[in-house]
This record gives sequence, C-alpha cells and structure tokens, in this order.
Amino acid sequence: MLQLYAIMPKEPSGAVRKTARKLAEGELGWTPSLFSRVRGQLVEDGWLEYVDKLSNSPIYRLGERATGQRTVIPLRSRTA
Repeated sequence: MLQLYAIMPKEPSGAVRKTARKLAEGELGWTPSLFSRVRGQLVEDGWLEYVDKLSNSPIYRLGERATGQRTVIPLRSRTA
C-alpha cells in the first residue's frame, strides 16, 4: 500500500487524489475489512497522515515515517 502511495501522482500538499479504497481493491485485491484494518494501522504508526476529505472519501498522504521528513510544523505560543 505504501509503495502504491509513493508512486501515485500527488497534489502540491502531497495528497494522493485516488481513494485508498480503490487502490487497495483494484491494485492489491484487498477486501474492505482488510483495507480498513491495514489503513488504521498505517495511520496509527505514522506511515500515512490524514489530509482532508473529498465528498465521503478521506484523503491521505505519506507520513513522516514513510518520507523521513517532518510534514507538520509545531506551533509555539508567542510571549510578549
């Protein structure tokens, strides 16, 4: 699944616009329950990150663990 995400065309934000469900079912032959379980584990372990939602489909990008790059900049409070 991660290799498919890595080779898919991406938006400027790094998001893959093809649904993960379509990738899993079409390219890997996964059942919906297997896909759901694996996706949850990949998100939990930092391999994938949730980006946005398009209609009813969540959009993910490769996470920090997959790319080796930090994708979120932590915000710091400003003190006077």
